[in-house]
Amino acid sequence: MNPILSVVVCTYNRSELLMQTIQGLLHQTISPSLFEIVVIDDGSTDDTQVTIGKLQKKVRIPVIKYYKKKTNVGLANSRNVIVKKLKSLYVAFIDDDAKADKNWLKNALYCFDHVKPTPQAVSGPVVPYYQTKKPAWFNDNYEADIKGDTPRFLKGGEAFSGPNMIFKKDAIHIFGGFDESIDMKGDIIAVGEETKLFERMWENGPRPPSLYYTPGAIVYHLIHPYKMTIHYRLKRLFASGQSYFARNTATPFSKKVTLILKVLLYTIISFLLCPLTLFRYPFIQRWIVERVGPLFFSAGFFYSILGIPIVMKHRGRT
Repeated sequence: MNPILSVVVCTYNRSELLMQTIQGLLHQTISPSLFEIVVIDDGSTDDTQVTIGKLQKKVRIPVIKYYKKKTNVGLANSRNVIVKKLKSLYVAFIDDDAKADKNWLKNALYCFDHVKPTPQAVSGPVVPYYQTKKPAWFNDNYEADIKGDTPRFLKGGEAFSGPNMIFKKDAIHIFGGFDESIDMKGDIIAVGEETKLFERMWENGPRPPSLYYTPGAIVYHLIHPYKMTIHYRLKRLFASGQSYFARNTATPFSKKVTLILKVLLYTIISFLLCPLTLFRYPFIQRWIVERVGPLFFSAGFFYSILGIPIVMKHRGRT
């Protein structure tokens, strides 16, 4: 019989971190027969395939499945391709540099079974963790996604984060899957492929969509050293602006004009706040990220309007 839940791990050249992720899944508190682990390798050139092969010989339950693409085509595409192959009722996504709390799947399945109306998707906190010392200026909130200590349905426009998402599989199909036009590939910085899916759920699904947050379904997400640099933070904000435009290209003209005016006002306010807030920050780096950063978001948005293709890349991804 097919397991009721598939845990999908999309990976690219991170075999060592991937093993940590899988070890966390092997120690879940639900019966191993209830779920499977599905690794989709997006064209890795390291020893990922060999490492997974050895693990498959050692672990029989839960079943560990492995799919490899010939080339690196992106995270959203990997997710969409693998979802079409699955026969389970639910599908969970976790990043290849994340670790699930031992009760992650238990708490998620409890919500699907007991919460009314039945959720279309469940998630919990994404908590950052570090293997290297973080800079004094770096704020955990830059990478955390914690929506409180109380279980609840999401409110207008809220979404879940990529490292921690559990769906009823049919919901992914109904709302069009993950957006491949703003896909993260290799060392390209891109954001929002899952955000667009949630936006469709808000626009086209029941009002409000049944997206449920439970504080017990915790995933710990590794924050790499390259993410704790000003360079990366500003590039990511620029990419966020590009994504914001891309996610709204199909909107009617009147709404698009409203959107442009909204971002323009946001830009003006951000620009005026920059000098006024400089001395309120204990670290100049934090001021740059939080006050100058919004201008990079706006730049990404307006460059996209002008059709100027700028690709943001990061260094030292692994």
